[in-house]
Amino acid sequence: MLGQLAGVWQTRPEKDWKSIAQRKQQERLALLPSKWIIDPSQLPADSTLDVTELCDKLDWMNKEELRITGLSVVELAAAIRDGRYSVLTVIEAYSHRATIAQQLVNP
Repeated sequence: MLGQLAGVWQTRPEKDWKSIAQRKQQERLALLPSKWIIDPSQLPADSTLDVTELCDKLDWMNKEELRITGLSVVELAAAIRDGRYSVLTVIEAYSHRATIAQQLVNP
């Protein structure tokens, strides 16, 4: 069986890995909500190693999203329990931040 599989892999033409990677990056980007896509000109240089504070410094997220994602777990649970934030609002804030993080660390 393994011999048969090895033969299949050997008979397939090799594709340029860079074009495959570029296509996959474009496919991944297409899955992100368009309203949260960062203009490539706003992304930091590839040499930037620490991107943890960029959301706070740049206007990619609104103040409420920054406030929500800056809360501790205990504070966030209390805010949801007290009705200050809906679960939907919290999910959207964290999804937005995750979308930004995806673009920053895996362009």
